[in-house]
Amino acid sequence: MVRQSFDILKVVFSLLLAKVTVVTCSTFVSTLQPRSDWQSARIYCNDNYSGSILGKEVPKLLLNHVTSYEPDEYLWTNIYHGLSPWIIYKGCFDNTKITPSPPYQIVPNESDQAGTTTGSCFRSCSKLRTPYFGIQGKQCFCLTSLQHFVRNSSQCTYSCAENLAKCGGPDAISLYKSYLPSKKDMHENRQCATVTCDQSNKHLYRAHRCSNQFQALCSNGDISPEKVSLKKSRQFCSQRKSQIVSDDVDQVCQGVVIDNVTQYWMDLHRYPIGPFEAEFNETVGLPFSCTKYSNETYAETSCEEEYPFVCVVDITKTNAELLCSSEKQKEVQGYTVRDSQLVAVTMKTLCDEVIPPVMYLKYLSYSGVIGLSVSGGLVLLGCCIVSLICCSKRNKKPKERPHTEMTNVQYSPVKKTEKV
Repeated sequence: MVRQSFDILKVVFSLLLAKVTVVTCSTFVSTLQPRSDWQSARIYCNDNYSGSILGKEVPKLLLNHVTSYEPDEYLWTNIYHGLSPWIIYKGCFDNTKITPSPPYQIVPNESDQAGTTTGSCFRSCSKLRTPYFGIQGKQCFCLTSLQHFVRNSSQCTYSCAENLAKCGGPDAISLYKSYLPSKKDMHENRQCATVTCDQSNKHLYRAHRCSNQFQALCSNGDISPEKVSLKKSRQFCSQRKSQIVSDDVDQVCQGVVIDNVTQYWMDLHRYPIGPFEAEFNETVGLPFSCTKYSNETYAETSCEEEYPFVCVVDITKTNAELLCSSEKQKEVQGYTVRDSQLVAVTMKTLCDEVIPPVMYLKYLSYSGVIGLSVSGGLVLLGCCIVSLICCSKRNKKPKERPHTEMTNVQYSPVKKTEKV
């Protein structure tokens, strides 16, 4: 009987635990949504699912499934590249004449798929808070001073991956410095800049697309007669054994008689940095480029392009009740991964796994669990007492009564003993 009581109690506790033990987090992926630009896709997933578009953390099984709708179609991801602060080119320097104790540190370049870039070297050195950084091939130098370097403008023959900057040469290093002329010169997705000279050195800097055309102003004072692209302005100055104006802008503007209206190209740029992942509810301005995905391939493109997307939301105890508060939202169709298998589910299914309905002790607190445990213990104690009583009665023999023959024979009462 005791064993039976324990078995019954075990079943009761298992049922109770089944009601209060819930999944802490489930990933829900919606069905394919219509084409949209990157920002609109993020807003849609934010407003309708409290989630985001695809990220790299989404299981590969889900990625392969959602891209199977259109095998050659790309989908938006939440990965994007931003732009660095304005960075000015300090020049090309001979690195063979550095003193035995150079004030620099070579760090791993945080290069992305595009390879070694000015932006990635900037990111690496910004963590060390050094005012200067330099690039020689695939090496990134973080510098506190330029006093040990000797300028040699002709030796920087390596081009960086983004083609806007130089990355040193066999015996030379290209040096840069983060530069912020004024807050008005900031623009979210423009990489190049012009300068309008002012004789009092209050120059005006403007951000532009690199495809625009302006006159070239060289460090030796030469000015191109016509407006040209940035690439051609560099060629113009290079043919004159010079380079377009950069950090020597004060000296050049003072030495050349020019008006205070004309804009000239200068070697001041913003470079792509990243990649970053746009988290749920994160405010992201217009990024420089956004990333699309198809068939295990990620590719950068303009964020204004339109591609299909899916919404991804991690359902937790914090947001489950809100997500499934409306009947419409409960029945949203999507997918999740269970035991390495893709399963079609509704959002309500996952919400109920994270926070069970009321009949399944939805709001059972920690103290409630303790209460159930105490109650279960009392039930167990009661079962044990009842079992002992039952066993005791079962094993005990009934008392024998005194016996006489119905005659005139005399008799003595039977004495009680401890054991019968």
